[in-house]
Amino acid sequence: MGTDLAKGKGRRRALTREQVLNSAETGFLERGFHGASVEWLASRAGYTTGAIYSSFRDKAGLFLAVLERRYRSQIEMWRAAAAADDAEQAVVALVKGQLEDPLYLGWFSAYHEFLASSVRDPELRAALRTQFRHFAHEFEVAMQPLASRSSLPAKDFAELVRAASNGLALFEVIEQTDDRADLMTALLARLTR
Repeated sequence: MGTDLAKGKGRRRALTREQVLNSAETGFLERGFHGASVEWLASRAGYTTGAIYSSFRDKAGLFLAVLERRYRSQIEMWRAAAAADDAEQAVVALVKGQLEDPLYLGWFSAYHEFLASSVRDPELRAALRTQFRHFAHEFEVAMQPLASRSSLPAKDFAELVRAASNGLALFEVIEQTDDRADLMTALLARLTR
């Protein structure tokens, strides 16, 4: 009976955590990292701040957890694009879709706000670095089918594609033009010669 009670509590805690993450993802999108307080995030999820602090050390920990989910989702999209029959066009279509997606660009902005916060917080920067390195490795693995067509090492290929994608998104957030995807086409054409 005690184990059933523990399992029930564990399931409820996991459900609460998932609901908090879902709500926080849209909350950070709506208000950014600094604009979204823990109290506001908890309230919009229908919980108290205790529900957040029982699963996450602080707002940054919550953001890192949301970021990890977003990384996983992004990796799967990149993996599918790189493995497509016409991988170059699939990657360009993915980047084009991201550049045209206000939700992606909103999250991109919130992410950079969070990055800026980590610069002066060594502990946060270390946690972000660990997550970033894991994502970089996963991205490299995801890009392998396309990277194998390049004379560059897979790691370098993946870093260039990721840097270009992030740079194009940054330009889009600031300049709000729709003509950036062609640059990814040109880059991939050169990298895969």
